[in-house]
Order: sequence, then C-alpha cells, then structure tokens
Amino acid sequence: MTRVTRTDAVYTWINAGSIGSRYGANPTQLYLQGNGVPADDTLVLIGLGSPIPLGAVVHSAKMYVRNARPRNVSTWMRARALTSNWDAGRVTYKTRPGASTALLNQTVTKATAALDTLWEFDVTTLMQAVANGAATWFGVQLESNAPNNAMGMIRGRYLNHQPTFIIEFSHPVAVPEDLSPSNGGVVGVSQPTLSASFDYSGSSPISAFEVQLDDADDFVSPIWSSGVVSSVSAELDLSNLPVGVTAPPALAAGVLRYWRIRVQNPDGVWGGWSDVESYQYQPRGTLTLTSPTGTVLGSSTASADWTYSGVQEYYQ
Repeated sequence: MTRVTRTDAVYTWINAGSIGSRYGANPTQLYLQGNGVPADDTLVLIGLGSPIPLGAVVHSAKMYVRNARPRNVSTWMRARALTSNWDAGRVTYKTRPGASTALLNQTVTKATAALDTLWEFDVTTLMQAVANGAATWFGVQLESNAPNNAMGMIRGRYLNHQPTFIIEFSHPVAVPEDLSPSNGGVVGVSQPTLSASFDYSGSSPISAFEVQLDDADDFVSPIWSSGVVSSVSAELDLSNLPVGVTAPPALAAGVLRYWRIRVQNPDGVWGGWSDVESYQYQPRGTLTLTSPTGTVLGSSTASADWTYSGVQEYYQ
C-alpha cells in the first residue's frame, strides 16, 4: 500500500460581500465565515493536482486544515466537492465553481476550537470515484457558520500549516492476459497446467490468484474454483494442486472446458477477471515402432513403419 502526504495544494478564498474581488493563490490566511447573512459569507476553495492514479483502490483519503483564530462556542465547517474548473489566482465569488453534495457533504462540528486546531475531512468516497473514472477531481469547497471571521481564518502558507491531504491507496491490480492453454487448444492430459502473464507497468505485483473452471463460457455458475492460491506468479498445475485444494471434475475427451483467472495484490485487493479461454482434452496415443525391429540394416536409407493409437497430424 502506498501512503502519500500532499502539502502542495492550491487554495484561495472568495467573498460574497465583494463578488468581483480576487485574493490570490495560496495566501497565508483564508477567511471563512457564514454568519447567516448570505451577502457576508466567504468560502474557501482547495485544489490538488493529480490526486490519485486512475484505477487505484483508495483505502483512506483525508483532508486537513487548521483554524487561525480560536473559537469558544460550537462551530462547524462543511466540505463539498467542487464540480468545475477554477483558477486560484483569478477566481471570484461571481465566477466561483459549482459545488455538489453527491460525493462529499461532510460537516465537522467542534464545541470549541483553540488556535491551530486540526480539522479532518474524509474525502475517501470522492477520491475513489475519481480513481474509478466516475468523477472528475476539481477540489473541495469549505463553508462555516462562524460569524464575522470569528472562526476566523484557515491557515494557508504559515509554519507548514497549509491545507494537507493524506492518501493511502493501492495501485491498480493487473488483469491477467496471455492465458495458456487458450482458443480451444488441445491438451494431452485431462488436468493440464494453466498459466497467465501480466503487464506490471503502473500496477501492483501479485501475492495470490484464483482460477475458475466452467462447462460454459458465461461463468454464471462455475463448476470449480481453486480458492485463494498464494503465489507470486500465476501458474496452476491441475494435476498437482496445493494442499487443501480439491481436484476439478474430470474432463472427457473432446469436450471444451472454459477457464479464467484473477489476481490479488499484497494489500489484499483483487483485480478483475481475465478474458475467458478454453481448452479440450485429447488423450495421448501410443506410438509403436513395427519396422525395423531387432534387425541389422543393410542400407542407411531404410524405411520405418509404426502404428499410433491417436490422431496423427504430422511426424518428424
């Protein structure tokens, strides 16, 4: 699992009382108030470049801010997801981005808040949606019920107290490819060795895998599963299974059997199932040399004869 602490956020504040004013990117303090008079409200906008790799599994994502003035009565701050682009150096209240509660709508309340109290917001759901490609990351909006800047301000560029994100995630888990056997290929044993390979670029290594077999290619009700097999490579000999794994049902000659595989990374996260592949069993025939046998040849070009109980496709 990867854990990153990001202190490179970009942030600013906007003022409903001065809708055209700009306060610049990353000031030392961010005014935040909401005293019940909408014309006096201020909001804080916080962004972060490339917060999470596409396809990652997010275990935890937290955003932290600190208040720059003490508060001796109950106060809340609310975080919402921004829904459009904004420029911290140019944005105003009039041109502010939209905000949504669909993926982030968290209110944190404190009875009192001393100077530099740490406020934590859980943005895991939003980050996972971004990693899944289901949402676009534009940042977070903060609002508060504190009157007249009594909250007073959120720390910006001051003693490393700027808004901070701490994100724990696993890189995407590779989907197996290049399965063998495949495409209905013939195997000479009824319980062959199954194997797959991976493209590890940008993804996690594996620590385990699972194989499923079925008599149909839809895997609605697989006839067999290996369960979780601990391994750093994806290869399973069906004739020599790990202890505790039950052998799959026997395969009749000439019948297709379908199979697929998925892998697990060291964090216990499963990747997706591979494409379905298939194989069929044809028993190996018996080769019997009939001529020459036990005879001294009088020529170096003598012919040879044999019988083969299977289906012969070629010889060498």
